[in-house]
Amino acid sequence: MSEKNNINDDFVEIIDDDATVDETTESQQKEEERKEGMEAIRRFADDEGEGDDKLSFRKIMGGDILLSKFFLNQVIFIVFCVVLLLFYTGNRYSSLQDIIEIDNLSEQYQRKHSQTLTQSSKLLNKQRQSSVEKRLYAAGDTTMLNNNLPPFALPKQEE
Repeated sequence: MSEKNNINDDFVEIIDDDATVDETTESQQKEEERKEGMEAIRRFADDEGEGDDKLSFRKIMGGDILLSKFFLNQVIFIVFCVVLLLFYTGNRYSSLQDIIEIDNLSEQYQRKHSQTLTQSSKLLNKQRQSSVEKRLYAAGDTTMLNNNLPPFALPKQEE
C-alpha cells in the first residue's frame, strides 16, 4: 500500500507541476499579447519610433501631427477631399451666377412684356373707327365721311 501511496503522490506532484506550468504559460502568453498590442499601437501612433506617444496641443498646432505615419498614409485621400471641396465651391459659385442671370432675364422679360402690351393698346386705340375719322377730318380729307342718310331698300325688278 505504501508503494501505491508513493505512486499517487508522484502522480499528484506531476499534475501540480503541469498546472503551474500551464498557469505560467498562460500568463506569459497574455503578457506577450499585451506587449504586441502596445507595440502595434505605438507603431501606428509614432512617427519614426520615437517614445512620445502623447498627442499634445503643441504637436497639433506645430504641424508635427501632419508628419505622423497615419497622415502620411492618408495623403491621397486628403488631396482627394481638397479637390472635391474646390469643385463644390466652384460649382456653387457657378450656380449662383446662373441664378442671378435668370433673375435679370426674368426682369427684362417682364419689362418688355409690359411695353408690348402698352404698344398694343395704343395701336388698338388708333385703329378705332372714330379715331381714324377724327384724324382724317383733321387732315382735311373729306372723301371718307360717315353717311348721314339712313339706309334704303332697292326695289326688285321683275323680268
